[in-house]
Amino acid sequence: MRVAVLIDADNIAASHAPQVFASAASLGVVTVRRAYGKGSAARDWADAANDALCEIRVQAHVGPAKNGTDIALAVDAMDILHTQAVDIFCIVSNDRDFVPLANRLRAAGKLVHSICKLADERHKKAFDSVVELEPPPHPIVTAFREITAGRSPEISLGE
Repeated sequence: MRVAVLIDADNIAASHAPQVFASAASLGVVTVRRAYGKGSAARDWADAANDALCEIRVQAHVGPAKNGTDIALAVDAMDILHTQAVDIFCIVSNDRDFVPLANRLRAAGKLVHSICKLADERHKKAFDSVVELEPPPHPIVTAFREITAGRSPEISLGE
């Protein structure tokens, strides 16, 4: 199976590159490797991308809009879909804005996998599989965060 790896370099740190590329390779033969990002993110990914033979697509900062990278990745994904060049898409981002893209690619009969920092239930439902780059927080940490944020007054600090 041929795999396209599309990385939101603005959203995932280059320090995760070894795990990203190893996870993608476990899905099949990676034939498309692209990282998208603004200047600073592209520079951060330069060495890792070079080692993995990954093409960096620098997005110009043309204004205050923050979604230029996301749009470029989505447009390329649709271009790749219509060339029938791959069987599997691997979207590397923690951005939930890619859920509609995953739904569209799956509707076209492609397998779509996610590599992200942490996934919520909606994210897990949208993709065929999810690889999380960061372990989930300990339940005590989660409870403490909820208490301090005032979202869970029924939980006491003792609990």
